[in-house]
Amino acid sequence: MTTLPLSERQRAALRELVQAAAVRAQAEAETETGFHARNEAAEQQHQETQKKVQALFEAARYAAERQVQEARQRGNEQFDQDQILFTQEMSVAQAKARHQYTVAKEKAESEFKEARWTITTIYDADKKVAKEQRAKTESRAEAAVTRIVHHRQEAFKLLELWQLTDLAPVPLDLPVEGEEAPINALQQCTVSAAGKLAEMKKLRLPGLLKKFVFLWVPLWLIIKEQAFLLEALQQSGIWARGATVLALLGGLGLYSWLSQKSRHQVRDLLQGIYQAHNDADRLKPLCLARAKAAYKTQRQESKKKNQEALRQAIHLCRKILRTSLDMREKALQAAQENYTNQLETITHRRRVDLEEAEATRQRQLADCHAVRDAELQLAGQTFARLRDDNNRRHAQAWARLAGAWKLSMDKFLAVVRDIDG
Repeated sequence: MTTLPLSERQRAALRELVQAAAVRAQAEAETETGFHARNEAAEQQHQETQKKVQALFEAARYAAERQVQEARQRGNEQFDQDQILFTQEMSVAQAKARHQYTVAKEKAESEFKEARWTITTIYDADKKVAKEQRAKTESRAEAAVTRIVHHRQEAFKLLELWQLTDLAPVPLDLPVEGEEAPINALQQCTVSAAGKLAEMKKLRLPGLLKKFVFLWVPLWLIIKEQAFLLEALQQSGIWARGATVLALLGGLGLYSWLSQKSRHQVRDLLQGIYQAHNDADRLKPLCLARAKAAYKTQRQESKKKNQEALRQAIHLCRKILRTSLDMREKALQAAQENYTNQLETITHRRRVDLEEAEATRQRQLADCHAVRDAELQLAGQTFARLRDDNNRRHAQAWARLAGAWKLSMDKFLAVVRDIDG
């Protein structure tokens, strides 16, 4: 076997050392490159896994948030719809109550106006009737007095006709009968005067007295004729002269007696007419005063009845308005209470729905967090395992490199020692 020189051996060993160093350097570079590449791959995989887990978490969280948001929106929309519906119902109920109150108020006011018109009409009618009664009474009294005056004038005309105007009976101021009902007493005076006048018109004696001469002359001629007959029979003139004297004396006596009787009859009847006129003059003011007092009494009673009727009508109208107002207030209060109860119901229901939605959201978020944490933990464990494996492989590679380098150095040192020794 050929023995190489020492220098050659040294150079060969050095070359081998250099080659081993180059191989080591290349191996170190490849080891570090592989180590970093595996670390980067593991890191990238870990990040991708984290991103994927986070994306799934965000998607689940978004879905939960959207679900709870939709639940809230549905609850709010349902609440708003129910509130609008209940508000409309309350508005309708309140409008109905106000309308009923308005109708009742208008009806009460209309009935009050009608009642007031009726009461005023009756009051005016009573006033008119009272005026008419007063005017009628005054007219009757005036007419009665006028008729009595007319009867007295007619009686005076008869006196003029009978030539008895010297008769002037004086009426007596006797107590007037019928002062409790003066108009009836006045009418009785009219009847009495008319009756006396009628009796005066029926008298024949005053008219005959005016014709007494015309009646006495034929009687005188008859008596004288009889006297002439007697005178012819007895051949004496005393009968004619005695008949004439007797006729004159008898006529004068008869005329005087008839005149006195006639005057007494006329005076008695005329006294009744004058007395009726006197009584009528005294009764007329009393009739007017009674008519005025009756008119005043009727007006007072009519006014009192009018005021009482108006008071009752006002009281009834106010009672109806008060009742209608109470009914309106009760209806409005009932509508408001019903709306408040319904609002509390839907508010409670919305709160319960929102609480349930929030509880579901919290539960879903907790599940999402749990899944994410589990996935991240698993990814972290996988990443740690890969990193540990890579570190172990890296350490093993470095150990192999160190062992190979140590062998190369040991071999080189052995050659060196061998050369030196």
